[in-house]
Amino acid sequence: MPRLDPHIVLRFCRGDHKAFRAVVEHHQEKLSRLAFSILGNREDVEDVVQEAFIRAFNARKSFRGRSGIGTWLYRIVFNLCVDLKRSQARANIEPYDDSRKPFTEQPAGRLKDPLHELESAETAQLIRRALDDLTIEQRTAVMLREIEGLSYKEIAKVMGCSRGTVMSRLHYGRKRLQELLRSFKD
Repeated sequence: MPRLDPHIVLRFCRGDHKAFRAVVEHHQEKLSRLAFSILGNREDVEDVVQEAFIRAFNARKSFRGRSGIGTWLYRIVFNLCVDLKRSQARANIEPYDDSRKPFTEQPAGRLKDPLHELESAETAQLIRRALDDLTIEQRTAVMLREIEGLSYKEIAKVMGCSRGTVMSRLHYGRKRLQELLRSFKD
């Protein structure tokens, strides 16, 4: 996905509501994927992403442009997700599980081979289980790199750590994923 026009970002920082809407539309799906990879259910994802946009709008004047606005938004979402997971752990709350449906749905109207659909669903479920077994930090690093295509530098900014730490989390996360996926197949 191409970067957002810098003029829109500037207008957003000045409080322009149309520019804010453009920022939301441009980043909502990516932020939702990140939140879903950490939280695993739609209700929490919707709450976190909405809260992230509210916080971003309220803190828009603090955005300095040292990183891209997407990186800044990822950081807000990541922090909110970690905070929510911690509060759920303290309260010993099991989040609602809506069968771990993928956040984005397939377009309607396409006919597919049922066997292929079943195999794809099983593969997706295995990957989801493997990702769930990673630490939040490893899972986030893997998602941001492999799914969202962020650079190590951008991931480091999102996660508030060094580039070396990102590389380590990716290495151990990928290694653990390989082990888990091998064990699931056996």
